[in-house]
Amino acid sequence: VEMEKKKVWLDIDIGDKKVYEKEKEEYELGRKLHESIQQSYGLGDFGSLSDNEKETIQSVFDNDPKLNKNKTQSIRLDPPNSLTVGRIEIQLFHSESPQACKNFYNLCTGELSKPNQNPPLHYKNCPFHRIIPNTLAQGGDYARGDGSGGESIWGKKFNDEKEGLKRELDEVGLLAMANRGKNSNGSQFFFVLDNEKCKKLKGKHVVFGKVVNGLEVLKKINEQGTESG
Repeated sequence: VEMEKKKVWLDIDIGDKKVYEKEKEEYELGRKLHESIQQSYGLGDFGSLSDNEKETIQSVFDNDPKLNKNKTQSIRLDPPNSLTVGRIEIQLFHSESPQACKNFYNLCTGELSKPNQNPPLHYKNCPFHRIIPNTLAQGGDYARGDGSGGESIWGKKFNDEKEGLKRELDEVGLLAMANRGKNSNGSQFFFVLDNEKCKKLKGKHVVFGKVVNGLEVLKKINEQGTESG
């Protein structure tokens, strides 16, 4: 498949991952308890418990000190809500900005990351560390997650590409390289969230892609922003 025809995607999570992981653990604890007492209490399947059955399981848990040590543990009998809000699909402008596209593509797939590499050369679990409502959403710092790190797949900064600099930043969903000045591209990128407010950035940032599916997900990211970014 020619690179120009390839599309990449990002699955987006919104929410507190630590809370979500804790709720998953509590749900698994609830499932195991249900499994251990299902036959003796005549309970239905775990995924279709009645309110009364849930109350029974909760009562067993609350009154068994072996299960609820020091009254500090909890169980869940309903699955936690997924943090995943959707997928953003991106068409890359490879003919105009081949280096930026290759860099982004490989950081999306993680295929160049070596075994046990820390941090992995991969956007997986990488946050949007800077979201200015109706302006831009910046991410891609896979190293530190706060905008202070992240290198390219070549392990260094790479130069701006002239054709990418010529592109207007005048449409929601355009994808551009974030940088710290001329010829300082690494792993960080941003999505344009407004048709007007990023126009002033033309010539300063390489535009190398565009969202073709998932603009509604981009709107949800926009809603998480603050004026200070």
